[in-house]
Amino acid sequence: MIRIRDFRIIHLSPVKAFRGENYLREKIEKRLLNIKELCEYLGIGETKARELVRGRNGFGVQIGNRWYADKNKLNQWLDRTAS
Repeated sequence: MIRIRDFRIIHLSPVKAFRGENYLREKIEKRLLNIKELCEYLGIGETKARELVRGRNGFGVQIGNRWYADKNKLNQWLDRTAS
């Protein structure tokens, strides 16, 4: 079951409770990917992922000393560069 709330996509999945009762747990789709998640998403190594995120591609986000990739902007960048 999928619901849209506050412009976020929320996937609801049934989870078995400890007493055998079923209830729904919300799984919120992440907007920012860390370096390891970016590597898995693109199928590249950590060095290349760090180069891409720290470059001037428009999808890198720095929070403190950590770098993340904005998933929406990353997908737009991939569409622009792939075509």
